[in-house]
Amino acid sequence: MSSSAPRTLRRLRGWLLLALAAGVPAIMAQAQDTEAARRAMIALEARSREAGRATDSVVNARTATLNDSLRAAGRVVRFGDRALLPGDRQRMDEALTSAHRSLEERFGTGAAALTDTLVWELRSPRVWDGAARVQLRAPTADGDALTITYLPPVPEERVSGLALQAAGIALVQRHPTLALFAPRMTLEESGTAYGGAVRSLALSTASVGGRCAAGALGACRIALGPSGAASALSTYYVPADYRAVVAASASARQRRDSLSVRQRERCLDDDDDASCEALVHRLNVGYPFLGMVRETFAAHALEVGGAAGLVRLDSARGQFQDDPISLLTYVSGVSESALFAGWRTRLLAAAARESRPPIAPVLFSTLLWSGFLFFVAVRRRPR
Repeated sequence: MSSSAPRTLRRLRGWLLLALAAGVPAIMAQAQDTEAARRAMIALEARSREAGRATDSVVNARTATLNDSLRAAGRVVRFGDRALLPGDRQRMDEALTSAHRSLEERFGTGAAALTDTLVWELRSPRVWDGAARVQLRAPTADGDALTITYLPPVPEERVSGLALQAAGIALVQRHPTLALFAPRMTLEESGTAYGGAVRSLALSTASVGGRCAAGALGACRIALGPSGAASALSTYYVPADYRAVVAASASARQRRDSLSVRQRERCLDDDDDASCEALVHRLNVGYPFLGMVRETFAAHALEVGGAAGLVRLDSARGQFQDDPISLLTYVSGVSESALFAGWRTRLLAAAARESRPPIAPVLFSTLLWSGFLFFVAVRRRPR
């Protein structure tokens, strides 16, 4: 029995070697086939991308020199013919006319002249991934430009909004203090900017923003602040805010020196106020709110002032240096407290609109559940 065991093992080893010799080439062939298929797929994808780029280049070259012009509601629009579908001329005219009407309703006859100096560039379509996207560009009074990119047809609401933002930028350029305070102010009426402003105040690490959102008008004046605050930390923050500043600061997290790491740990983990204060004063702390906080306040003041407010704005050149709040109060023609109260009312109204659930889904859900419960009630049978 013992002599047959080695013989059995030798036979088993032979069979294993034979199976391995027969199987390895098959496995290798299968691996080679898989690798070849993978390489073929990569090559096919590369050829497809190259063909797509070639097609895009041909279309772009064909449309690059096609330009035309249109005068819509007193504004000159330049565009490439291939960018326009049959109804786009009318859509462009309606969008700009809507902006024209909005300006004159709020600021009086002639206010649409704020956009008359603009030259709109509706550029020839550029093709990406087989779809022709159009760029509408509006150079603004501050030397910059506003741009939107879209798939045809012309998006009337976005074009109208672009015109109203360009008008706002042109308006603030009439007074250097206002241009520094709210350089990208928009006169768009959608309420999006007001909703963003109240969120910026309420969610800021500076508690003065939360107090402003809650109705403390004195806190609102601090939150709007001077245009050139020497120290944002001392202007907008109190020591009770320092821990939140440290927790939210990317700069504090990126500091790897032993002193900063130790101060951050003591501030956040040990509630050490002294460490929070020491670290905060080593950080570059800037204005704690989004620009739309100041921009919505400026837009509100100008709208309250209306046509007479624009006259007062022009007459105030050389006055109210570095005091935008007093300038806007003068332009509005109302008291400072009334101006702040009206602005805050608009902020809260925008926040309420954004937080309100859509009516249709809620109504549908209510009716669905009411119908289901009614069905269950009438189908119920007493035992």
